[in-house]
Amino acid sequence: MELFIQIFLFVLFLLIGLFLFAPFELKVDSMKYGTRIENNILVKWFLFSYTLNREEDTSLKNDQKKASSGESEEKAGSEIKDSVKDIEFIFGLIKQLFRPSMRMMVGILNKITVKTGHFSVRYGFNDPADTGMMCGFMYSAAGIVRQVSDKCKIEINPVFDHEVFNYHALFNIQMRIYAIIPAFLIFMFNRDVMDAFWKIVRRKISF
Repeated sequence: MELFIQIFLFVLFLLIGLFLFAPFELKVDSMKYGTRIENNILVKWFLFSYTLNREEDTSLKNDQKKASSGESEEKAGSEIKDSVKDIEFIFGLIKQLFRPSMRMMVGILNKITVKTGHFSVRYGFNDPADTGMMCGFMYSAAGIVRQVSDKCKIEINPVFDHEVFNYHALFNIQMRIYAIIPAFLIFMFNRDVMDAFWKIVRRKISF
């Protein structure tokens, strides 16, 4: 019995050690164009690999929503007010989480190997002011990423005259789990992050 326990503990610690110190390789090719979304993900670890290929057409969901909704003008107006409040809430969270998120991103990028990295986005909101505000956040984040890794290419294309969201993300990275844990812990226990978490929880409860 003691021998079995010793073997079990040895295997357990060996697996934990491999999980923490053996390199992971992650390849992602994800895009959204119009109503079509494609995700191709490959994860390699030690002798194992996992592949996920998924395609989705959001136009089918939108058609179902339109067919099942016979809302009055008052209800539609209240939904518009709620969506405005949602946008204000989201931008408030972005402002609050921007600095800790950037610190976490820099900490992670300094610990991983970026073989290839490309991200392009074309977006726009109904309100041009919201589009411009988001543009400022995204350009600030892109500048920080470019300083840390010269292999990351980022293209940001804001659209101010109509609502749109298309993107293409293509990257191949290698990392060890133990190396990025400190950056995650610092982010999770940051005061602003914890305050934002409780704001989200309170908002969900109120609804």
